[in-house]
Amino acid sequence: MLSQRNFEDDGSASVGALDFDIRLTRNYRVDGQYIATYTGEPDDTTLTAEFTGMTIDRGNKTLTLDGESYWGTAFITRLRRNARNWSFTLDYNQVSPSYRTEVGFDPVVNYRNLSLFNMYHLYLQTACL
Repeated sequence: MLSQRNFEDDGSASVGALDFDIRLTRNYRVDGQYIATYTGEPDDTTLTAEFTGMTIDRGNKTLTLDGESYWGTAFITRLRRNARNWSFTLDYNQVSPSYRTEVGFDPVVNYRNLSLFNMYHLYLQTACL
C-alpha cells in the first residue's frame, strides 16, 4: 500500500506498507506489516504556536510546523498457533519516535511491545441416556 498527500501551501505526507501472512505449518502462521512514513512539514509556525518548545524523537524534532522533514518506521508482527487443544499468539510491535501518519490514524508512537496470549481449549462431552 502506498499513500501520498500534498498539503495546500507546503509539506507532504507519505506512507508505504508491506503486509504479509505466511502459513508455516497446518497450525502455525506468522503475519504482520512493515510501514515506513515520510513527513515534510509546511513551514508556518503560526499554525502551531501553542506547541513552541515541545519536541518529539528524543528532542531531535520540534512539534511546530517549521519545515522539518523526517522518516519513521513501524514493524507489527505476530506468530500464531491455532490447534484443537492449545493455541497462542505472540505479538511483537515496534514503532519509531518519528513515525507519523498524516494520511491515516495511528496515535501512538515510540514504543516496543512483546505480548503472549495463551489459551487452552477445554471440550466437554455429554452423554445422552
